[in-house]
Amino acid sequence: MGWGGRSAIRKGGRGRGGGAHILNNPSVHQIKGATLSLNSAIAEYGISRADLEDVPCTWRSCHGNSYPLYQRSDVLAAVANKRACDPTFASAEKVKQDAKELAAAHAALAEATDKVNEIEASILNGGYLGLTGTNLSIRERLPKTDAKSLYCLDDSDLRGLSVTYGRGMMGNASENYLPEELLRAAEAKHGGPAGFLERRRKQQQRTRKKDLDEWKGKRASAQAAVARLAPLSSRNAGGAAAAASSSSSAVTLVPSSSGGGGKAKAPATSTPTTVGEAAAKKSAFAVLMKTGE
Repeated sequence: MGWGGRSAIRKGGRGRGGGAHILNNPSVHQIKGATLSLNSAIAEYGISRADLEDVPCTWRSCHGNSYPLYQRSDVLAAVANKRACDPTFASAEKVKQDAKELAAAHAALAEATDKVNEIEASILNGGYLGLTGTNLSIRERLPKTDAKSLYCLDDSDLRGLSVTYGRGMMGNASENYLPEELLRAAEAKHGGPAGFLERRRKQQQRTRKKDLDEWKGKRASAQAAVARLAPLSSRNAGGAAAAASSSSSAVTLVPSSSGGGGKAKAPATSTPTTVGEAAAKKSAFAVLMKTGE
């Protein structure tokens, strides 16, 4: 990575300063998000080239190809103007927004439903799976805190179990226990496997209640959004198709002039102009090129 390397970009660059120049150049940050190219404006807002003819733009050049760049605020103003003057466009835009919100609501509903099912399944089996020692991922010894939490034991229940000592926090030795021995102690304390399972269920209901209530609320909100938006989407399906057809027929191409057998390109400049003015400049530029020949 040239021009000062990674450190130049992160720290402002102590080398040649190339990275710092890119990072501190305000035009780099202003262009992304604050400005739109012609194709981006058309794709994002569903407008046509004709709608942008009177919108001020700045001409940029890339590898010899010139292209207009619009301020997003100017494009939004043009969209608002078309929305006010063209009921068909406003209706199509509303249908598109409703469809987008409906898709987001369906995604949120699916996510919330999966989370609720997962938590309810964990409560139902008490988080018991994997505690029996049959899970190959639980073969090593568990620290004392995890052993007491997972198997619902206290300090007195751990007496007499085999223990190993390791390095703990703050220089204290950690106590580690075998899952098989912890399981036998838990089943003996809570009345066998069924009693231990019921104890785990109660623990899961208490510890996961907050998460379950939160995801149930999200699911209810998503269900309400789907119920509200689905009828609108189905009702306006025909209107959306008609609006899309009308919008596509309204697209007009800016006439381009050619001289000397090639396309004339608008000169790259920072002076704001419009697409209509650019077309006139292209024609004048082509005439000059042809006269020069």
